[in-house]
Amino acid sequence: MAAGVAHEVRNPLASIKLRLDLAVAGAALPEIAHRAIAHASSEISRLDRLVADLLVVAGRASGPKTTASLGALLQTRRIRARAVSSARNVTIAASGEAEATLDADAVARAIDNLLRNAVEALAQKGHAST
Repeated sequence: MAAGVAHEVRNPLASIKLRLDLAVAGAALPEIAHRAIAHASSEISRLDRLVADLLVVAGRASGPKTTASLGALLQTRRIRARAVSSARNVTIAASGEAEATLDADAVARAIDNLLRNAVEALAQKGHAST
């Protein structure tokens, strides 16, 4: 039950965070609005970490393990993070190739979290290499 609630909370959080990031990217907002959105985004990230912790405690089983290309997985996640990174004038570069047997969905979530955290941690303009 805890895992179900956690998933139901996580989806709207992601949607709210995306809409806030897009609002900042597409408009010349007053400084007070930028600060308010930054604070809301920070709180959403905090709640997302709490939800992730709840899922661990709930004992969410990992998904099926398959052999996957880590380079291709990373490139896909990098492209999907482009909306958030470009909104903050951050460039994400990725290189390398390897194969591993893993739960691709779990690794994708981990990469998404790492990229999102890196983008949020960088200054207004930066470069993150993976």
